[in-house]
Amino acid sequence: MRRIVDLRLSLVATLLLVLTAVSAASANDTSDPHAMFDAGGTLLFAANDGVHGVALWRSDGTAAGTWMVKDLVTGIHDTADPGIVGWARLAGRTFFVADWATWVSDGTPAGTRRVKDSQGRVLPGVAASYDDPVNGPGIARMDGAVYVNAHTNVDYLVRTDGTRAGTVGVRPVDGILMYRFQVVRHRLFFVNQRRPDDGIELWATDGTQRGTRLVKDIRPGLASGDPRELTAAGGRLFFTADDGSRGRELWTSDGTEEGTRLVRDVAPGPDASEPMDLVAMGGVLYFSAIDSTGERGLWRSDGSRAGTRRVTDLVPDAPDDAWNITRFGSRLLFAAAGGLWKSDGSIGSGTFVSAIQPQRIVPAGDVAFVVTGVEGSRGSRLYRTDGTGQGTTKVTLEGLTGNYEIGAVAAVGGSLFFSAGETMSFAELWVVPKGRSVAHLVADINQQP
Repeated sequence: MRRIVDLRLSLVATLLLVLTAVSAASANDTSDPHAMFDAGGTLLFAANDGVHGVALWRSDGTAAGTWMVKDLVTGIHDTADPGIVGWARLAGRTFFVADWATWVSDGTPAGTRRVKDSQGRVLPGVAASYDDPVNGPGIARMDGAVYVNAHTNVDYLVRTDGTRAGTVGVRPVDGILMYRFQVVRHRLFFVNQRRPDDGIELWATDGTQRGTRLVKDIRPGLASGDPRELTAAGGRLFFTADDGSRGRELWTSDGTEEGTRLVRDVAPGPDASEPMDLVAMGGVLYFSAIDSTGERGLWRSDGSRAGTRRVTDLVPDAPDDAWNITRFGSRLLFAAAGGLWKSDGSIGSGTFVSAIQPQRIVPAGDVAFVVTGVEGSRGSRLYRTDGTGQGTTKVTLEGLTGNYEIGAVAAVGGSLFFSAGETMSFAELWVVPKGRSVAHLVADINQQP
């Protein structure tokens, strides 16, 4: 009798959870477009129409061309967010991780499915936030295949082309944490924590079992070197790490233990220079770092100590506070000294563009879009720039005359897609078409009352 009562209570609790989830989805007026990705000129993204929960959608920038591709989670958990993260393109198809599985899509409902191995088993998938360069995705393309962290009881590195025959295990990495994938030439770098009492360190693979190994234990023992912002530049890997004695500084690796080293102790001694916003341009790495004076400036590196230098002091006798460094064609755009600046990367170069305060910079062909805040408000503003002061103008959102907030953004074919609303509780999909300075609502995806 007690088992029957417990079972009934369990069923009631499950029903209440489902009803709560459905009610929450219906009461929320936002489709919350996020996890945006350029899938060969078409936008793929996650959104909630208020009926199917968070699903995979696509858009060409028109209402007619915006529709749900696949409801990735069905059944009792239909309203759950599958957590779409970590995208990769291969042979005209898009691979991604959702609902703890690896998926492949050609952009159609019939062509969107879970990847399976030769035994017909669904390939698991684990990835960190696609929009977070510190954590980075656990999925990447290399040499005609997509590599993914197929986590079961341990992390297992798997190579797939989307077919059963082409989905094979590379090797179990004996880890509990494997992510921050970055390809450099024909080698895939990633970070891994083998056991809870081990540190997070740098690993690499050439796609074979024998060629998958720890590169270097940067901080031996229980502590972690914790490599972050893995970035390819000039045929080498650059990243930031903390060896326990010099703080977080810039490192580089050629894939060997002896070739993995500190580039330069920008803030000498135990003080960390905290490099961030690592960007490659013309075979050179550019980044923001704090020097021995405590000022954060724009730096460049060719991988040598002598070739790692500050680009320029933009405002003498005042802090530059350079950050948000973004490649824009053959130039860099970045936030510094109270506005938007640009540089061609050469020593001494740096030109003031506009007094707008960039929070995000998104290149889109021959222009870049800049998201700023609103002083004294939680709102956002959107600007378009060609890299000159005269060519920097505010983007108008048709129909929104008051304050608005901007969420996820993605450039596709020179157009900018983004989520926006009076608040993020009412966010829908918007687009600035290529060559325009006016944004319009693409579609009201969630039309629930």
